[in-house]
Amino acid sequence: YWHHNAANSADKPRNIAINPATGRIFIVGTSGPGGSPAATVWHYDQSGALIFAQTVGAEQDANGIAINAAGDKWLALSSSAPVLFASGSPANGSEGSEGAPVPGESFSFTGTLEGSGARIASSNNQQELAFRLGVSTISAGGGPFTYVVWMSTSGALADSPNQASIVKYNAASQVVSSRTLAGNVSGDGFAMDGSANIYVSEKLNDAGSTLSLNLTKLDKDLNLVASRAMVTAEIGNITRLASDGSNVFACNDAGGSAAPKIVKYDANLVPVSTFAYTNSNTPHSQNCDSLALNPSGEVYAVFSSTDSNPNVLPTRRLLTISAALSTALQDLDLGQTLAPGQPALAFNALYLFMVAASTSADAMYVRKFTSGGGYMGFSTTFTA
Repeated sequence: YWHHNAANSADKPRNIAINPATGRIFIVGTSGPGGSPAATVWHYDQSGALIFAQTVGAEQDANGIAINAAGDKWLALSSSAPVLFASGSPANGSEGSEGAPVPGESFSFTGTLEGSGARIASSNNQQELAFRLGVSTISAGGGPFTYVVWMSTSGALADSPNQASIVKYNAASQVVSSRTLAGNVSGDGFAMDGSANIYVSEKLNDAGSTLSLNLTKLDKDLNLVASRAMVTAEIGNITRLASDGSNVFACNDAGGSAAPKIVKYDANLVPVSTFAYTNSNTPHSQNCDSLALNPSGEVYAVFSSTDSNPNVLPTRRLLTISAALSTALQDLDLGQTLAPGQPALAFNALYLFMVAASTSADAMYVRKFTSGGGYMGFSTTFTA
C-alpha cells in the first residue's frame, strides 16, 4: 500500500504508529525527488487504504511518531524539536494515485482581481492553490485578459495536484472560460506569446500509470492549437517555460547526473535549438529552476545542483545564454547569499530581477542584475 506522490519520488519510510482508539495507521518518512526530501506523514485507515499523504517540512526527515491516549500525534523532525501534527483535512487520496479527478467535481469563482482578490474553491473541499499567472495585451472583446493556472489537491497544499486547470478572466473579473489540464502534475511550465497564445506543460506521473509529458499550445480562448509529446531524449521534463513573442523556450530538471537542458520550439512546437548545461562539480542532480528572456532574445536561467545529503544546501548558478542557445555568455555563481531559496527571474526593459526566499522562508529577497547577468549590488528584503 505504499503511496508515491510521483512515480520517481524517493519515498523512504522511517517509523510507524497505530492510533489505539481508531486503529488508523500513520507512517512517517520522507518523500520527494532525490536530494530534496520533505518530511511526510502517510495516513491509512484500518484496512490499509490511504486517506492522505501530507508534507510537513521541506529538506527534513520525519524519523519518529508517537500517539498519546488523546490521539495527539507528535513528530520527531531532523531539524527541530518534536512538533505536534494536526491531521485530518485532506480525505480524498487513494493508494498509488494522485491524478484521478474526483467525479462530479466543480469549482466556484468569487471575488474580483482587485480589492479582496478572486477566489477559486472546489465543490468537494479539496485544497486549491494558484501558482501561475499571465496577463494578455489584447484589450478588444473585454480585455485585457488574465489567465490563472491553479491546482486542486486532496493531499498537502502545494503537493502534487490531483488536477490542474487554467481559467480566463476578463477586465471585469468575470470568468470567460476555463480548461482542465491533462495529467496530475501539470502547469509547472506556463508562458504566453505576443498573440496571447498560451503554452503549458501537461504531465502524468503516477504510480501504476505510464509517464507522459506534453508541451501544449492553447489560443487566447483556451482552445487547443497543438500539443507535442515529449520524450526523455528531447527534454525529459518541463519545469519552466518562457516566450520571446513567437517561439517558446522550455527548461527541465535532469535528475541523476544528466545535464539539464533548454530547448527552443517554434510556433508549431518543432524544436529549433538546444542548450545543455553541465557542471562537473555537482555531486547529485542538476535542475533548471527559473527562466527569462530579454528583448534581444538572450536567455537567463538559474541552474541548481543538489546533493544526495539533505543537509548540504543546493548550489545555484545564473547563466546568460545567447539567443541561438549556442553559447553561455555569463556564468555567475550565486552562492547561498544571492539565492538561498529557489529563485524566479523577470526582465524589464533594462535589467534582470531575481526573487528568492530565505532558507528559513521568513523573508524574500529581490536582487538586481545587468542585462549581461552581472549582480549590481542592489537588493530589497521583504518580511511577513
